[in-house]
Amino acid sequence: MSFGLASPALSALEFAVRAFVDEAQPCADPLDIAASLIRKRAVINRLELDFASDAARFAREYDENCYGDPSPYAWMREHCHMTGGAAVTAVCVGEMAPSLERSVEALRDNRIGLAHLGLIAGTAEGIGRSSTATSTFDETVLLAKAEASTSFKRFRIECAHARHAADREDFLAQQNQEREWSSLRMRSLTDGGLELIGYLDAEGGAVVRTALEPLAARTSADDRRRVEQRCADALVELCTHALDTGTIPQRASQRSHLQVTTTLETLRDLVGAPAGELEHAGVIAAASVQRMACDATITRLLVDVNSAIVDVGRSQRVVAGATRKALNVRDKGCRWPGCERTASWTAAHHVVHWVRGGATDLDNLVLLCNQHHWLVHEGEWQIARRDDGTIIAMPPRPLARLPDDPLAA
Repeated sequence: MSFGLASPALSALEFAVRAFVDEAQPCADPLDIAASLIRKRAVINRLELDFASDAARFAREYDENCYGDPSPYAWMREHCHMTGGAAVTAVCVGEMAPSLERSVEALRDNRIGLAHLGLIAGTAEGIGRSSTATSTFDETVLLAKAEASTSFKRFRIECAHARHAADREDFLAQQNQEREWSSLRMRSLTDGGLELIGYLDAEGGAVVRTALEPLAARTSADDRRRVEQRCADALVELCTHALDTGTIPQRASQRSHLQVTTTLETLRDLVGAPAGELEHAGVIAAASVQRMACDATITRLLVDVNSAIVDVGRSQRVVAGATRKALNVRDKGCRWPGCERTASWTAAHHVVHWVRGGATDLDNLVLLCNQHHWLVHEGEWQIARRDDGTIIAMPPRPLARLPDDPLAA
């Protein structure tokens, strides 16, 4: 697609910018760098304002048949190499700038940035177009808060307050619309994994973050998981706890539960034994089967040579209720050094697995949370109990230094 020639002024600007970038010497003094950043951003903001004015005019005159894209925002996203959100903001700023003279002047004087002007414009546009607004938009109040604000996040909240004060009916309608957009798509992958793709409204997102972030914190000084993995594990741990405590609605008059099918050879970890099968997931390793069997309800099934079931034994809990209660009182929670998970968030681990002759009694049991139980089985860590009863954990290989924790900030 071909476009018209650039104006002489724009060509001169392009030449000046190219010359400045090619010839500018980097600042050595940190104070000079800071001053340079401020001045450059002021120039960029002025250019952004001019771009917004053109973007608004372009959007008003946009013809899909002429340009090919379904909207001016889509066209700008593709040809101006910007996000759709940035394109929407640019058009909004350009449309509202004539009625926001004080805010535009503040941007030109470098008292606010384009991001602040974008929020002011969006708030003014939202209140102005609504038929349910009970008051008009007051630029002066928001501009004063923008100039005084040291946090852009806080200023965004101030704009939301202004919208609600002027038009709480429309504010609620938009909030309800966001709730209707909430979705969670679960797609099973060929390896048995589950892909999650979704969106939560503001309240739903706050609930999920509030629930997951404490569980996603490092559980001990030797927690090597990256933050994304800890968040994923936290979701699994939250669901596991809900299943273990029976807070999930029953299905077919039974508590919701995971179902693992395996063989005695797999539990004993014999060479050549098949893997286990986990409902909804497919095949899982023997080490995972053994971890799940540490503290589970076991049902014995006998099959003939054609895999037809010939006998079903009585389901029995590996760690009986009385033993588990005593274990909870003694350990009080996960015994991994530094871990603070309480007893209700743990499983009973057999130091010597019961299928290898390990007794299901207090001397052979220890409470471990999901993550540390996994480390002992699949992660090949070793745990041992000192004479004073404390537990020590030993990694399979030397550990490198942990990176900084984003969730600890």
